Amino acid sequence: MERAAKKRIDGDGDISLGIGKKFGVSIGSLLGSDAKPAEKIGEPRAESGGKTIRADERKMPRDFLKTAARAILRRESAGRGGRTVTTVELRPEPDNRTAEELAKMMRKSLGCGSHVEPRKIVLQGDMRERAALWLEKQGVREISSG
Repeated sequence: MERAAKKRIDGDGDISLGIGKKFGVSIGSLLGSDAKPAEKIGEPRAESGGKTIRADERKMPRDFLKTAARAILRRESAGRGGRTVTTVELRPEPDNRTAEELAKMMRKSLGCGSHVEPRKIVLQGDMRERAALWLEKQGVREISSG
């Protein structure tokens, strides 16, 4: 038995459909007329009622941590299938977007998994000491661990 020859795809930017038929369509031309440009800071948004958003008006997570008065760190395993997690509660509570960004920053800095639950950030594993040091470096004034 002979092996069938491998079919190769041309890398010239054209899409070929069918056997030997080429249509001169590139991805850029498909997206060109209908694609929406990426939203930039300083441009009006439809959701904001036409107001422009400046970079200095956006509240960054690091700014929130500097204004945070207190962080409470707890080690929990109940209700989580025996897995240990560390919960971080911040006072005052961050909004959802800021909490997601803080969880992402902590995940990258501490080298663990994280997600957001109502009113708290959950870190995988016992990260109380490492999280306390990280929060202290970020400017949180009072950190209690339990």
